[in-house]
Amino acid sequence: SAVLSLQESKSGKFLVTGLTNHKAQIWDLQEGKLTTELPHQGDVGCISISQDGRWIATGSLDNYIRIWDTEGTLQKTSAAMRGDLTSLHFSPDGKQVLAGSSANGIYLWKWQAPSGEPIEIGSHQDDILAVSFLPNGQMASVGVDRQTLFWDLEETGPVSAIRHDLSFLDVRWRTRRAIWLLSLSLWSYISSGKPMPMVGKVPESHYRILVSRSEMRP
Repeated sequence: SAVLSLQESKSGKFLVTGLTNHKAQIWDLQEGKLTTELPHQGDVGCISISQDGRWIATGSLDNYIRIWDTEGTLQKTSAAMRGDLTSLHFSPDGKQVLAGSSANGIYLWKWQAPSGEPIEIGSHQDDILAVSFLPNGQMASVGVDRQTLFWDLEETGPVSAIRHDLSFLDVRWRTRRAIWLLSLSLWSYISSGKPMPMVGKVPESHYRILVSRSEMRP
């Protein structure tokens, strides 16, 4: 089986991988061994770990998000969404999960709410490659349509957009002023939208993620 996704916990104590055999795996990085397998109904294409390390979100090709604890106990399963899930990101407090799908949709799931189900907050013109919560309370999404869109729940539609010539594969905040967009050519965009070369060494694990995602989308 091949690895489609992976994420390391903020503490550096464990790693979660998503596989093509309908499983996710939790690895103990201190012991260097597999500790738990998480069964799914489809290939596991995206993973997010909450900042406090308590919760793991997995997205599979069966269109569901699943929330697990670090012992491998399933806590909650979402309602089905349109399209395969391509990206997940926990909110800073761990109470919400942002998701992107291959059917162009962006979903917000308040998974700790008693009756909460994912709501579609917006869409792109093509598949979603990455989603992220931002420090200012907004959300960002990157699509195959070569757009980065910014979202606010108090507004209808994106509040701003960056259009770029490169196909970016991930989005993260580098500082409160600069947004990080990872591509095979490794550029970053500052808040004005001006491109600049990335500075510093990119961890080897990022290259693995980039290669994996680029193989999934030619």
